[in-house]
Amino acid sequence: MSKPLRIFDKLSSLLLWMVLLIVNISPALADIKPGTITGTITTADGQTVPGVTVNLKGGGIANCYQ
Repeated sequence: MSKPLRIFDKLSSLLLWMVLLIVNISPALADIKPGTITGTITTADGQTVPGVTVNLKGGGIANCYQ
C-alpha cells in the first residue's frame, strides 16, 4: 500500500471515530429532563377549544432510547 493511501486510511478512520463520538455525546449535551408540558387545543382557524387541556409527560433521556 502506498504512503498516501495509508495516510488517507488513517485520516478516514479518525474522522469516522470523531463523527461517532459526536453522535453519541449529542443527547447528553441536549440536557433533556423529565417533566410535563401542558397546552391547549386550537381549531384550524386558531380558536381555542374551551375546557380541553393536553398533558404530555416524559421521563427524560432514558425513555427516548427504549
